[in-house]
Amino acid sequence: MKENVMLSTINPSSLNAEAAEQIAAQLDAGVLELPTSLREALTGIVAELRAGNEVTVMSSSAVLTTAEAAELLNVSRPHVVKLVDGGTIPHHMAGSHRRLALADLLAYKTQRDDASRVALAEIQQLADDTGMDL
Repeated sequence: MKENVMLSTINPSSLNAEAAEQIAAQLDAGVLELPTSLREALTGIVAELRAGNEVTVMSSSAVLTTAEAAELLNVSRPHVVKLVDGGTIPHHMAGSHRRLALADLLAYKTQRDDASRVALAEIQQLADDTGMDL
């Protein structure tokens, strides 16, 4: 059983196109009285659905399994287990199962993505300095 999870996946095929267009039109027209941050989030969700992409909405207090964490990070489950067991990502045990807080996963993902951007910028700078084409 998952703890503190509010997870909802919306498949674009489950939302009829006419309904999506009506919602989009109401959001674009500002007819729905919503706080700006919620309106922007819904606009993004509807845009993804209109593009045919599946959307998952999850509470920031969600707790995930290693398999769910692997999917979120786009890595293998064994890699997540290594990160967890190595102390890179905090976790707690639910019986014999590892559980990871979504907030910790997103912090790790942000840190990983930032490091990747820095490394890519360094590679690009090195290529520019040496006259190499990338």
